[in-house]
Amino acid sequence: MFEEALKRSDSDKKEWVVLVDGELNQIKIIKKFARKFDKKLTIICDIIHVLEYVWDAGKALNDTDNVRQWVSEKFYSILKGRSSFVAAGMRRSATCRKLEKSVQKCIR
Repeated sequence: MFEEALKRSDSDKKEWVVLVDGELNQIKIIKKFARKFDKKLTIICDIIHVLEYVWDAGKALNDTDNVRQWVSEKFYSILKGRSSFVAAGMRRSATCRKLEKSVQKCIR
């Protein structure tokens, strides 16, 4: 992706923006290549994918009656820029409840 973008004649003049789905390994790799090619990036996380992860976590951490409210609260916090806080809380909650590893994985 980086090599292809660098082939464009105006690649030094334009801001580089990358859309990701929120998968952490994907973001780490993109940042690694940005450093390698000495490019400053704006990384945009597709909020639809993020919301899917929040719903998965909500179903794992709540009973059926509370999921919608819980997801709404977490999503609002994410939109306010508190995504790290939300993610840490979900991980902590899964660990404290001693959920199965397969369930914990969906929360990460």
